[in-house]
Amino acid sequence: MNQERLERLEENLTFVERSTEESLAQIVDLDRRLRALVERVARIEGRLTSLANPYETPGDASDDTNADAPHTPHEPGV
Repeated sequence: MNQERLERLEENLTFVERSTEESLAQIVDLDRRLRALVERVARIEGRLTSLANPYETPGDASDDTNADAPHTPHEPGV
């Protein structure tokens, strides 16, 4: 009786160990993929920023608070 119970416990332990290893491998893979996506988003943000502000170098702070506002010519009488 005790031997059968011990065998079942060992089988359960083996199953839990295998499941844990598989889950850990999935977490490591997801972490790697997430980090790659974060880096890709940062590169895209940098490119978009440089397109939006082609005359500013990264890290420059503009004093013009309306730098991103659309510029329209002044119409007389408006």
